[in-house]
Amino acid sequence: MIVETHSAASVCAMVRAGVGVSVVNPLTALDYAASGLVVRRFSIAVPFTVSLIRPLHRPSSALVQAFSGHLQAGYRNWSLLLTLFCRQLRQHKSDSILGMDRRGIKHRQNTALFWHQ
Repeated sequence: MIVETHSAASVCAMVRAGVGVSVVNPLTALDYAASGLVVRRFSIAVPFTVSLIRPLHRPSSALVQAFSGHLQAGYRNWSLLLTLFCRQLRQHKSDSILGMDRRGIKHRQNTALFWHQ
């Protein structure tokens, strides 16, 4: 069975429910790593782009400008988090990350999510 969706969040929810495995971008993998999924590095590079799309012929509102500034400022933090996340993946002997449940107990998860940095 093959299930297709354009939403990385939907893919992660299906993987968490045990439907299968998936390849997602590193931002999504980082977001879902502690929510019941095992993350493993993918062996080939799969580039991805994060974009902010605005109307061409309409001025941006103050809220849109503030949001855009927040995204640009937050890029450095995300970049650092992704770098640290990749190092953790490389250092772990089984090439996976241990999940943590609500009680703070670390354990291996039974589903997998793959990505490449």
